Amino acid sequence: MGQGKKSEGMKRISLWLLILTVGLLLSACSTADSADCANLPANGPKIKIDGAWSRAVESGMPASSQMGGTGTSAAYLVINNCSAEPDTLLIAASDVAEFTQVHVTEIHDNVTRMTEVQKLDIPAGKKVELKEGGYHIMMMQLKQNINPGDPVEITLTFEKAGEIKVTAPARNP
Repeated sequence: MGQGKKSEGMKRISLWLLILTVGLLLSACSTADSADCANLPANGPKIKIDGAWSRAVESGMPASSQMGGTGTSAAYLVINNCSAEPDTLLIAASDVAEFTQVHVTEIHDNVTRMTEVQKLDIPAGKKVELKEGGYHIMMMQLKQNINPGDPVEITLTFEKAGEIKVTAPARNP
């Protein structure tokens, strides 16, 4: 085999490796936090909520005596921004609690703390997951017990998309 054929073969292998590497990088970047916009209604807000659920609070006890005496629960969901523009979650509200806030769980100096978030940015074309150990919706001073299977109604207010009502069925974590 001549020197020219070996050089040509190495160039082809290098080109294929480059194409493969770029393809893998692009697929990793594009799917990790891209919004899932399947089944989004043509008219209406360009925000889609998936996987909403809330924590059940044991029945049989008054809500005010549970979870540290404050009667609290949390809700989790995925916010998909299917718009070409960013949006911002401004308010979360629920009739099952006196106070409903967006919180984030953070660890500082080996101490875990939950703090209220005044707003939550949702980048264009991306999704933001509200999950245990991260951002979540906190419902405090519950007005009632939340039993597994109960529908917990939550209203999310976005800067651009406006109000979106979500049902977060209660379940045991």
